[in-house]
Amino acid sequence: MWRTVTITGTPAAAPPPMSQGYQLSVTTYTISGTELDVSKLRQNDRFIVKISGNVDDDARHRTIIDAPLPAGWEIETVTHDAGDYPFLGPLSKPSVEQAMDDRFIAAVDLGGGWPWLSDDSDSVDNPSNNKKSLASNAFAVAYIVRVVTPGTFSRPETVVQDMYRPTEMARTAGGSTVASPR
Repeated sequence: MWRTVTITGTPAAAPPPMSQGYQLSVTTYTISGTELDVSKLRQNDRFIVKISGNVDDDARHRTIIDAPLPAGWEIETVTHDAGDYPFLGPLSKPSVEQAMDDRFIAAVDLGGGWPWLSDDSDSVDNPSNNKKSLASNAFAVAYIVRVVTPGTFSRPETVVQDMYRPTEMARTAGGSTVASPR
């Protein structure tokens, strides 16, 4: 006689943040550059979300960044050049990025030895380069968000993960956000 037991349910709390091979941080800024607490917002507020981090070694990593949006938020645009927002610092050039209705996803190649990342004009080691850039094992992406719907919403955690070594990953803490009507 075989017996199968299936248990379903909803977690009592969001999973805790973790770091296993990657470091990850999510920072939110007003459009003018001051840090912003997203737990209390107002409808039509606009702000910038910056996701940054690094991998702990110099090996090649095909890295996926997955940042689900809370309900009520909408991505207006992805920021590729920090020229308009110098407080963001240097930003990565993802090989793939998508600003979808419910999330932002980007793919970046980290670590040494990627032939298409050897352009000397963007190299950190190039002394004639006036543009600051990221180390080969670091990433930073940013996008502008607008709060479109008032209400109280769950804020999912952001995850970064190696596409071919899924045990190497990092996750931020989840939370909640309240958007008051205007």
